[in-house]
Amino acid sequence: MDKITYLAELAEGLARWVPERERQDILRYYAEYFDEAGPGREGEVVAELGDPWALSCRLAVEGGYVSQEAANSWVPPRKRTKVWPFVLAGTIACVAIAAVSVGMLASQFAGRSVSGEAQVAVGSVVENYGFAPVEEFPGAFAYQEGEEVHINGFWNMEDGWLEPFNSIDCSIELGSITVTEGNDFTLSINGTGSFVNWYVEDSTLKIQETDDPAYITMLTGLAASGGEGPSVDITVPEGVPLEKISIKTELGDVYVASVIAEKITLESQAGDVQCYEVRHTQKLELTADVGDIALGLGELWEGLEMDLEADVGQVEVNLNCWQEECSFELESDMGNILINDTHFGQKAEQKGSQPYKLNVETDAGDIYVCFYTGQKG
Repeated sequence: MDKITYLAELAEGLARWVPERERQDILRYYAEYFDEAGPGREGEVVAELGDPWALSCRLAVEGGYVSQEAANSWVPPRKRTKVWPFVLAGTIACVAIAAVSVGMLASQFAGRSVSGEAQVAVGSVVENYGFAPVEEFPGAFAYQEGEEVHINGFWNMEDGWLEPFNSIDCSIELGSITVTEGNDFTLSINGTGSFVNWYVEDSTLKIQETDDPAYITMLTGLAASGGEGPSVDITVPEGVPLEKISIKTELGDVYVASVIAEKITLESQAGDVQCYEVRHTQKLELTADVGDIALGLGELWEGLEMDLEADVGQVEVNLNCWQEECSFELESDMGNILINDTHFGQKAEQKGSQPYKLNVETDAGDIYVCFYTGQKG
């Protein structure tokens, strides 16, 4: 296991319990730990740190984000036989603090909606929020906090609550999105302000926020106070190819790893964008207005085009190909460019008919690109 794979699995494990900001601090620490050891000692570092899933559990427990019992009962995605049983347990824990029971709230819902919306009665007002009724989707839980109703849920194809899809189209104002490989098509939405509409149409999983004025007001308050929006986690069965992944968040992180997709477009206006070990990809577009971008690919497909742009933030690219196999244009207005630890000032390019193409732009931030440097043959 190399640095990229280790950090990707550690990030996926941490995402289950640890909040975004703390998770990024942890990942940054261990990335620097690998860097200090050097590329020649990655195997030693992996052996020293141990299994990344076990490390993610230990860090989550030590940080007080999850109990030891819950961490012990969790089975990592690549080791489990059933899909994410811990998600329901975690959601139930949130429900336990509710002022009103799930059963009482469920009685307030109208009939099932094709689009995944539900009518929630708040006092004498009926408002549309983003899920089908609790009684029809047993993975969905609602709890009341003051006059706001929050709905969290977990759906999968195995239980009949989620249709298979070959594309993802997700756009939210506030919140983080994760897409990874799993054992089933699954969708998990958790966190304060989870008023998100979702549905599968024309084999595309579409996720968007409700335009209800109450939700917009709540979003404004969350953004002003530094609060977090919903956490959207999607899994795709191992080996199932997707045509397109399109993800956009105004405020939050985007993380995509270990999936097969022909075209991937990821964007965050204020947050980090990370993409690791995607396969059979022909077009990659990663954008962060204010935030860092990280791309790591252990396997590249001929014809792959990679366009990365960060206004304020650094860009780190690790590609398992020879430098001469990739044409590139790298430019930073207010930053440095390093290719395999060699400084190139603020602009570097290599043109030709190479099988891979990389374009990176930053307004204010450094660009780090690492190509394979081992022995040929």
